Amino acid sequence: MEPSFKLQKHKSLNFGIKKSRGEILVFLDADTLVPKHFDRLIFSVMKKKHSVGGAFEMNFIEPDFKLSLLSRLNALRYRIWKTFYGDQAIFCKREVAISVGGFSDTLMEAAYFCRSMKKRGNLYLINQPVETSPRRFNEEGFWRVVWFDVKIWIRFIFRQSLKNKAKGYWKIHLENG
Repeated sequence: MEPSFKLQKHKSLNFGIKKSRGEILVFLDADTLVPKHFDRLIFSVMKKKHSVGGAFEMNFIEPDFKLSLLSRLNALRYRIWKTFYGDQAIFCKREVAISVGGFSDTLMEAAYFCRSMKKRGNLYLINQPVETSPRRFNEEGFWRVVWFDVKIWIRFIFRQSLKNKAKGYWKIHLENG
């Protein structure tokens, strides 16, 4: 049986935005651990003038040379473009999440969300890392995942549509859990 594509991540995130009541929202992957006092760190960023949100540095839970190198390369990416991924515990003002229309129905929904938020104000990077699982790299193969992600990132940078890539991605990831 083919999995239902109605279970896509963006729909769950947007449902959370709609049902939330707090002023500040945090979008946290289930396999990501936040640092101690993460809430205080977020509040300190949100007090800054023109702040609309941000994210944390990111490391992988498992010590591995390739994963460590990837974390460092990703750090360059998100420092340059201020475009964060979902496993970085993205946070923002609820009003901003609503005003940008939430998360889009394509791959890299978090990156598109950040791109939209930057039009409303400043995004900040908290210099303490969240730790996330390398499950996808372990299950699908490190180089295969990196190659796929690089191709998607290049399309994102050049503002090419990712919708035609989403169905295949979600089919694989819904089947694999």
